[in-house]
Order: sequence, then structure tokens, then C-alpha cells
Amino acid sequence: FVNLGMHIGRWTVNFNGNVNGSPSERYTSHEETINSVASQEMTGLARRKNKAIQGNMSLGIFYEPTDRDKIGLQFDYNPNKSHHLSNSVTDMSSPGFNGSTSGSYDSHDRFHNFNVSLNWSHSTDNKGSLLKLISNYNYQSSSVVEDNVMGWSYLPNDSVYRTDSRNIYNVFVTDLSFRKVFNQNWNLNVGAKYTLNGVSNNSFHQFFKDGTWIMNPRFDYDISYDENIAAVYATANGRAGRWRFKAGIRGEYSATNGGVANYDRFDLFPNANLSYSLTEKGDYTLALGYYRNIRRPSFQSLNPVVRQVSDYTYTVGNTSLTPSFTNAVSLDFVLAGRFTIAAGYSMTDNPIRQMFTSNPDYPERLYLTWDNEGKDRNIFVHGDGFINITKWWNLYSSLTYMITSQKLSDKDSFDTFGYLQLVASTTFLLPKGFNLSMSCFYNSKMKIGNITVFPILNLNPTLQKQFGKHWSVSVGVENMLQRKSKIRTESSGYNRFTSTKTYVTAKIGVTYKFNSGKGFRMPRIEKNTDNSRFSKE
Repeated sequence: FVNLGMHIGRWTVNFNGNVNGSPSERYTSHEETINSVASQEMTGLARRKNKAIQGNMSLGIFYEPTDRDKIGLQFDYNPNKSHHLSNSVTDMSSPGFNGSTSGSYDSHDRFHNFNVSLNWSHSTDNKGSLLKLISNYNYQSSSVVEDNVMGWSYLPNDSVYRTDSRNIYNVFVTDLSFRKVFNQNWNLNVGAKYTLNGVSNNSFHQFFKDGTWIMNPRFDYDISYDENIAAVYATANGRAGRWRFKAGIRGEYSATNGGVANYDRFDLFPNANLSYSLTEKGDYTLALGYYRNIRRPSFQSLNPVVRQVSDYTYTVGNTSLTPSFTNAVSLDFVLAGRFTIAAGYSMTDNPIRQMFTSNPDYPERLYLTWDNEGKDRNIFVHGDGFINITKWWNLYSSLTYMITSQKLSDKDSFDTFGYLQLVASTTFLLPKGFNLSMSCFYNSKMKIGNITVFPILNLNPTLQKQFGKHWSVSVGVENMLQRKSKIRTESSGYNRFTSTKTYVTAKIGVTYKFNSGKGFRMPRIEKNTDNSRFSKE
């Protein structure tokens, strides 16, 4: 990575870039499937190899024409290239039948992301009142080329097919706001925001027969749709003695047009937070909050491309997904400015969840997809804090216990379970310039839709040595315990248990740090793109 900055008069320019890759990542998965009704059993083994390389480049240009005005323009480019290979063997048995299948699933993924962000702000007085414009254009292009081969011990022919999928996303967001500061205790923020999402997904399929590639339009698709979101909002902040108050409301109109679940609706999203400082210093604080928000499906979860993971497991998006809405309340207690204890309750309508479904024509094929459930209810208790145990040892820990009640549809009853999540990191400052850090993540058994996820535990230690002022060397290990990830799903009478072993990852880093020239404060560009829409989930 590299980071360069230049400051001359009212101009500031900065450039940063990095490249990173994974030359080899390996996984081994075991699948055990039972259909008690049909007395059928399937045992599968899949070996997967992944490798990837990606880069990030960013150029920012900032100009302050007056003491009250600031202009910023930033360009970002992120390419990514990856290769995934899976080889699978599945043995099947049922009354009067025994056989096996084998497959090879090879995919090449290419991804390009270009982003332009514009910031402009004008200070209207000396109290902090500010008129601000944030605009953002994001272009993403991805392509996936897959070559798949599948054979059966009990059939004379193999299935050889390939797909070519291409996805393009054009996202434009602009936000104009005004923050009026009346005095040091009260301010008001009002604004308007518009988002246009233009999406294009297409996929083409071919199969190999008698030495010739033949087009297979039965599985082809070409889906394009636009999503328009317009919103106005207002937020008030106030303080009176030890009391602090924040309240806001957002009115939002959204509409889609094209090849997804079309909707045209207006919604209101209020929020409020009231806090009280138990001490004048403010390091002991009690706060009560309420909010209502919306979660829209990610672009990937809407993408109908079908990808084969193993002989009888696939992934596919769902074009019928609709947004989910959450109402939540929370109570927070801050202790000594470094510890937090919180509790809360939330209710979500139409929550978006990953789940397995099957093909009625081939029920042994399970598809990992997304769907809208009926309703979710959550109660949680949370605590986190940072402790300097000694001068050479510190610890951060976060612990959350949640009770979740979910039902797949309005006709079903609630299914309730609890789970625990622990995140911790600790650092030891050792003699002679060494330091040892360790991060830990634990998640107990939980359910997501019709998927049961068994406990997950990861430990990741890193040892670093400092040589003088400039050089440092680090050696790290991820997934040190090599614990298997285990999931169980039930669909169409099939009960499938999958365990995947992820091997240890070793990381070695050599860093040379230096500074040249006089230090200065680097301006920051604000972006307003909803990153959750691009998440891989």
C-alpha cells in the first residue's frame, strides 16, 4: 500500500492505493443427506480451492476558495479477479439402488468498481451552521464464467455445460442538507435525498453435445430494473443541563420498475433518543432510544443467477424479495466512559433471511437463496468495554446474548431460541520491540430461517516486531483452531448436514514506514451510497 499527500495554499491532493491477494485458500466440505420418507441417503465430499487478487486506488482533490467554502472531489477504482474450483463426489443409496455422481465446477469472476464523490459545503455563520451537498456516482460491473461437468455411474453420458453471467449497477445519490445552529445547546438539521439505482442482470447458458456447444435459452435471462428513492428529513438536537435530546423523522417515497418485485410506497421513519448524565463529567450516562428503519434486499440477493457449489447444492437469488421494516427500542448505560451495558427489543416485518429451498422436479437439489419470512422478534442484552490490565496488557471484549422468535409465515407459530456472541481482542507489549495480539470470535448455535448453524469459534494471533523507527515485521495466523463450520437444513423431506473445514491461513507482513515533509490535516470525503446493497451476505 502507499499513501501520498500534498498541501499547497488552499489546495490539498492525496493519493492512496493497495493491492492484496490470496494465492491459495482451500476448503473441504462433507454433506450427509437423509430422506426418511423415501429411505434415501446421500453422502458427499467436496474439495474447493479459491485464489484472488484485488486492488484499490483513490485520488482526492480538495479546494477551499474562501474561509467559509470547501469543495472536494474523489475518484476511486477497485478491480478484483478470483478463481474458484470445486471437485465433488456423492454416493447415493436407496432400496434397490446404489450409485454415485462426480462433478467439477470451475468459475472465473471479474469485478470492476468506479466511484466519483463530490462534496461542497458553505458555512453560513460563525456558530457552526452549514449548507452541504453530497453527491455520489457508483458504477459496478461483474462477470462470471462457469464451466461445469457432472457425471453419473449409472448413466452412460456426462452433463457438460457452461454459463456466462454479467451484472451492471449504476447508482446515483445526491443529498442536500442545512444544519442551523441556534446556540451551543440547540440545532436543527433538514435535508432532501434522492437515489437512483439502475440494475442489469443477464446470463447465457450452453451445453455440450456430440462435440458441439448448443445454446440453451430455457435457462437464459435478461433482467433490468430501476429503483427510485426520494426522501426528506429533519433532525433536532438539544441539551438542557445533564439532559440530551435527539429526535428526527424521515419521509420516504420509493418505487421500482422492471424485473423485480415491483412496489410503489411512502413510509415514515421516526427516531428519538433521550439521555441523562449521572455525573457532571458525563462518564456515567443513561440513554433511552427508539427507531424505525428499512432494510432493502442487496443486489446480489435479487440476482437470479444459479451457481453450482457441489453435486446437489446451489446458490440462487430471489427477484421477489421486498424490503423489511424494523421497530426497536433500546436502553443503554455507559460506565466510566469505557464500559457499556445495553438491552433492547425489536420487531421486524418481512425480514430478509437466507434459507434453503428445493426444486420440485429434483427435490434432492437444495438451493441456498433468500426469502421474506413472516416476522422476527428479538430481545438482547449486551456489554462491552476496554481494560488496561497492566502497562503491557490490555483487553477489549464484547458479549451479546439474544433471544430470537421467528416464524416463516403468518400461518406458522413462533420458533424461539437464544444464542450468545463473543468478540474479544487482547494485546501484550513484550520486551525488545515485540508485541502479541490475539482476536477471538465465538457464536453459539443459532437458526436462520430453515438453516441451523452450529457453534463457531475462531482464534487469530499475530506477533509483531519493531526494528527501529521505520521497519516492522509481523507473522499472523487465522483460524488457528481449524474448527469446522457445521450447518443443518430441512427442505422437502430432505435433512442435510454439511460440515466444512477451513484450513489455517498464515500471513507474513514486512512494513517500512516513513514521513517526508511537514504534517497536515487530510480532508475527508463523505459518501452516501448504501453499502449494504452491495453486500455479499
